[in-house]
Amino acid sequence: MEAYVMRCLTLAPLLLALAALGGCGRTAEEQLAYQHAEEQYQFNMRQSERYRQTADENSDQDSQNPPQESRRQ
Repeated sequence: MEAYVMRCLTLAPLLLALAALGGCGRTAEEQLAYQHAEEQYQFNMRQSERYRQTADENSDQDSQNPPQESRRQ
């Protein structure tokens, strides 16, 4: 019986914490802000990838066409 009481006392704070967290939801404003942040993150990732691809392409072109020295007369 004493072990049962100790087990219950040990689990009670955990169960209360889970119940409190489970009941917490986002408000409409928080959900909208989260959605906007997620969309902005995805946009930034696409822009970053495009920039990297362009930089890689330019680097490849530069390595294939080395700059020629200009001769002044």
